[in-house]
Amino acid sequence: MFPGLVEYWKETSVNINKDLFEKALPALSDFGDRRLEVMDKNGVDFAVLSLSGPGVQIERDTKTAVRVSRKTNDLLAREIQKHPKRYGGFAHLAMQDPTIAAVELERCVRDLGFQGAMIDGQCNGAYLDDDRFSPFWERAAALRAPIYIHPANPPDKPYMYSGHPELWGPVWSWGVETANHALRILFGGVFDRYPQASVILGHMGEGLPFQLWRFDSRWKIANRARELSKRV
Repeated sequence: MFPGLVEYWKETSVNINKDLFEKALPALSDFGDRRLEVMDKNGVDFAVLSLSGPGVQIERDTKTAVRVSRKTNDLLAREIQKHPKRYGGFAHLAMQDPTIAAVELERCVRDLGFQGAMIDGQCNGAYLDDDRFSPFWERAAALRAPIYIHPANPPDKPYMYSGHPELWGPVWSWGVETANHALRILFGGVFDRYPQASVILGHMGEGLPFQLWRFDSRWKIANRARELSKRV
């Protein structure tokens, strides 16, 4: 976390216990002894750092999103340079403009030495299976830059969470939302069009690996929007 980005981050306060949420900011903002000590204690030699979401994914003004994302990447690069053997980075991108995001991804990977990028869920209602993101996927595939799809809130709150705040966030809804986003990318044919593209999912693959048999078997009877060149 960096100054100027906290208000974006606070959008997730509705998902987290208030007392714990307020304790997180100092830890997220530390790039020195505190973080390194925790890494050492847990046997972590190298950490790829990324901005805590949702960041500019929820910014309505495209120019602001582009400016802030570039500044954020420059700030992270400077922190990495202080501990290059301990830290790497994922780019923070303004997906409001996929072409600019593609250019910024390339700058971060080639010039700043980042490992890839992290996307915090949907961007103002748009998921990464949308055709508008083709320039971004083309560049990510060419760079062999993995794209981490990170949990975030959906553009609306489904009724199924009504009356159960414990389901809204890390316990359940974030995993459901992120898994659904990944399936949109897969079923949308992104990997058919860009076979060198790669996606990272955390949290044990957001539960998807446990359902591989179901995806492959039920795909055969699904009301499909398109065909895929390989099994799910």
